Amino acid sequence: MTMTVDGFVIGECLVGTDVGIVDYSRKERDEFGDITVIERGYTDYITYRVQIETVRSDEIRAQLASVRAVLAVYVGTDKYAITQVTGYLNNFTITLDSDTYSSLSLEVESELHA
Repeated sequence: MTMTVDGFVIGECLVGTDVGIVDYSRKERDEFGDITVIERGYTDYITYRVQIETVRSDEIRAQLASVRAVLAVYVGTDKYAITQVTGYLNNFTITLDSDTYSSLSLEVESELHA
């Protein structure tokens, strides 16, 4: 399950990737306890867990830094559409686990869905 960012191969997407949404709807309760909902948009939110080759950690860090403030296509795996999003990188962390492989965690938030 190869993960890519704008076609650039990052590494192997691991089990444990979190997928959810951030809802911007507003829910208000009046003095009688009744709830009023004002439906607004939402964004997809994904936290990828990826195994990378340690020797490529500088290259991967530079690539991710280059897309930090631009819209990019993130594909965790072609197998599950739920892991594919066009969005913005919120943050990432590379953990240097060994001389061979390291782990990468990155959080991505999509554009607003109406």
